[in-house]
Amino acid sequence: MQSLNKLLAEQITTLREEKGTLVEKLTQMESQIGNLEALITNLQSESDNLHGERAELKEQLEESRIETEQLKEHLELSEREMKSNHALQKNLEITVLQLKDQI
Repeated sequence: MQSLNKLLAEQITTLREEKGTLVEKLTQMESQIGNLEALITNLQSESDNLHGERAELKEQLEESRIETEQLKEHLELSEREMKSNHALQKNLEITVLQLKDQI
């Protein structure tokens, strides 16, 4: 009977030690879960910030595209006006030469 009691006492001691180890591991895991939850929160916040920055950049890109188109149209108009003015200048030079010949 004593050997049975001794065996049971040893098993109870072993179970208590295992329980202590398991409680310690559980505490460590809970701490790790807390760390991971904090990391997830930080990553989500960073993702939200990046999404906002991306939206701003897309808006700026669209504004730049529109401005580029407007500048291109303005340049094309200026080039047409310059060609027209050049043609008018040539015609004026020809007219001046013709008038000089007539005088």
